[in-house]
Amino acid sequence: MQRFIQAIESLKFGLDSGAAPGERLLEQFDDTTPPAAIVDWVRGEYRQMTDAFAIIQNHYKTSDVKDADRRFRQLSFLGWDDWYPVALALVLGHKGPHKGRGWVTKINRLYRACYTMELLGWRRQRSKQLKLALEQLERGLDPFNTKAEPEYGALSISPYLQRKARENLARPFNEDERRGAIVRWLETLYWRETLPLSCSHEATVEHVLPVSSTKYWTQKF
Repeated sequence: MQRFIQAIESLKFGLDSGAAPGERLLEQFDDTTPPAAIVDWVRGEYRQMTDAFAIIQNHYKTSDVKDADRRFRQLSFLGWDDWYPVALALVLGHKGPHKGRGWVTKINRLYRACYTMELLGWRRQRSKQLKLALEQLERGLDPFNTKAEPEYGALSISPYLQRKARENLARPFNEDERRGAIVRWLETLYWRETLPLSCSHEATVEHVLPVSSTKYWTQKF
């Protein structure tokens, strides 16, 4: 519920708010708001958003997932939730059924952009780009556009940055949460068809060589 509330608030009011989840939604309604207006909002916009969010969360309900659900499973490994509102905007803006090549391509692009930013170690820059992506989607633009016309997509990662991200795979990941996300992600790349819960659900990452290893440990390894 917290992820859902944060996602729809980011869509309606923008990212990076200091308000607690739900506060800005409640501010839409005050003592002068007619009850019928609240009911209409819940039946219409709110219900549309819950249905869209359910599509993103579907990967938690199935033992084996593929295509877009596979990507959503991998995105859920990330230690940050900034990708949720962008995914929600993609679901809401997609014409037609949420399956098939066109839909999977969109989610593949989001997945690639998010993991590239994770490998680059972006934090502030990540939030900035994802916020810009939401603005582009609102204006009907493609956030993955690789051309200058009408403007570069906020989630279009240049070949130079892609190379930098790949190079970072050869460097240590010292933060536990980030290391867990990267290792789980790499593990799931070896599942070719459907992706079982067993390789990713409530998994933990153990040290192969202790961070504070002694000379004895190093020699043994």
